[in-house]
Amino acid sequence: MKYCVVLRVCETVDAVNQLPRPWGLSKRQTILLTLRSLVTSLEAADIEYGIYVVEDGISDALGDELGKWAESIVSTDEQGVCGSLSKSYEVAQGFSDGDWVYFCEDDYLHRGACMQYIDELLRGVTEYLQSYDRELLFIHPCDYPDRYSRPDRFTGLSDDRYTIFRSGLCHWREVPSATYTWLMRAEVLRRHAALFRDNIDHHARFGTGDQYWGEVVFQREDALCISPLPSLSTHLHEGVMSPLIDWKAEAACFDWSL
Repeated sequence: MKYCVVLRVCETVDAVNQLPRPWGLSKRQTILLTLRSLVTSLEAADIEYGIYVVEDGISDALGDELGKWAESIVSTDEQGVCGSLSKSYEVAQGFSDGDWVYFCEDDYLHRGACMQYIDELLRGVTEYLQSYDRELLFIHPCDYPDRYSRPDRFTGLSDDRYTIFRSGLCHWREVPSATYTWLMRAEVLRRHAALFRDNIDHHARFGTGDQYWGEVVFQREDALCISPLPSLSTHLHEGVMSPLIDWKAEAACFDWSL
């Protein structure tokens, strides 16, 4: 089993949602913190992995740094989220059926144990999820603070009866929404390619493609999205960082200079 990380990187746009970065991080520093924490987590898990970068505007200096770790760096055919998503799905078509694809945005700080915990979950997934072991399984490694209030601000759902699972290393909770950062098995991705085409179309029309997953995909009977408790990563935006973890201390483990 190999983990194929498709890392979408854009240095030219600081933040689509306009939220400030923590600790005064620039976009380049945010990307470097994402890359270095991700690599550290992958190495610590002692798993087979490859990193495949989809870039939508980066400097030569950042490209050189990414190239130290990436199997390949490909450019989008068109600028913007839809172009980078389309290229990401295209890259993932080349992975083997048994691989797990980790679609990762460029502004997530990973804890050192992140990929170890995810790998342990997936190796025992049938036991841990039991009757909830559904074909469309998404692993979203981030626990957002708004998970603790209802209704969910993305889906509008007010039902708080979400199932809790326990793996060998932590707990996992069913969640009704996620960003574009999650893992899925490559063969399932190919089998449900129409969902991903519809997602891009939804984003092109409404600009809220990640909302599509919560409103359409995660509500399917054959779908399940789970995230860890406590969080294994955090979105690097003020106001939405995952609770219970000292993320500044986590970040201090890494050099985000170039």
